[in-house]
Amino acid sequence: MVSPKGKAVWVAFHDHIEQLCRRGQPLASIKGLAAKVPEHALRLAGVLTLLDNLQATTISTEQIEAGIELAQFYTNEALRLFDVTGDASLDRAEGLLEWLHAYVEKAARTTRQVYLAEIYQKGPSRIRDKASALATLALLEKHGWVKRVADRAEIDGTRRSHVWEVR
Repeated sequence: MVSPKGKAVWVAFHDHIEQLCRRGQPLASIKGLAAKVPEHALRLAGVLTLLDNLQATTISTEQIEAGIELAQFYTNEALRLFDVTGDASLDRAEGLLEWLHAYVEKAARTTRQVYLAEIYQKGPSRIRDKASALATLALLEKHGWVKRVADRAEIDGTRRSHVWEVR
């Protein structure tokens, strides 16, 4: 059992971690691990409680805070290790691909085509310039997720250059 104040501290920590796991937030790159961090903090607090007193039946606020501190340390280490080995261009490409799939469904066009300006004007915030959009599209094209349309294509009643078909 967790003390009432300890539970409030844990719930606030849980909600905070949940916010940090959202797209574009600091823990998004390790979301799979980070989503479990509040539970790990609670388990650590339980272990610390038993280390203090084998007969304890309640986890105190202090032990919850200590469990959170330990869990945050390990989360920061995981984030540090991921950032060393992670590839930001792949992360941007994954974000763009998710956006493209959602966007072409929502656009309700007869084709699954998008044009460059549409991507950097309406797309993910990390791809808000032509150079970033082109580099990210090139990576997606290399892996077969998009294909450049050879000729100018008509989209929304206007002839567009720099058009890709989303696969």
